[in-house]
Amino acid sequence: MEGQNLVICVGKAEALLSRRYKQNLAKRIKQLGLSRPKTTDWLADTIYGFLEDGGIIVDGRGNELIVGDETIDRSYYCDQAFSWNSDIKRFADQMPQRRSSARILTRLMLFDAAFKITALNSPQNQIATFSCLRNSRCSLCAANDQLERIAS
Repeated sequence: MEGQNLVICVGKAEALLSRRYKQNLAKRIKQLGLSRPKTTDWLADTIYGFLEDGGIIVDGRGNELIVGDETIDRSYYCDQAFSWNSDIKRFADQMPQRRSSARILTRLMLFDAAFKITALNSPQNQIATFSCLRNSRCSLCAANDQLERIAS
């Protein structure tokens, strides 16, 4: 499914920074089975591909998330080793003691959007672990609502 006229709504900051979301995100990143740099490449390809096709990403307050050329690099604070990509995987099997720092909120929003874009492109890909606004603009919510109507 192309990004044209599609809107992806990322979760609210409170949800994205939570311990539960951190663990769910760790599971999803681990399932990708990619190296640290390849995980970031996947993130960039997914986000920029969606935006280049005309898709829109909306933040937890309902505002369009502007993703520039260096947004992903800046979200990692120019850490070229992308060590966070492997560090977070340890929480796939255990609940983190602490919630995520607000400092990485942009990174979390980008991952939330990327997994939702992937789910939109692969309807069989379940994303129940990811928060959504249930926003009427959200293409993923609309697709899920349609599937629920068909199933009932």
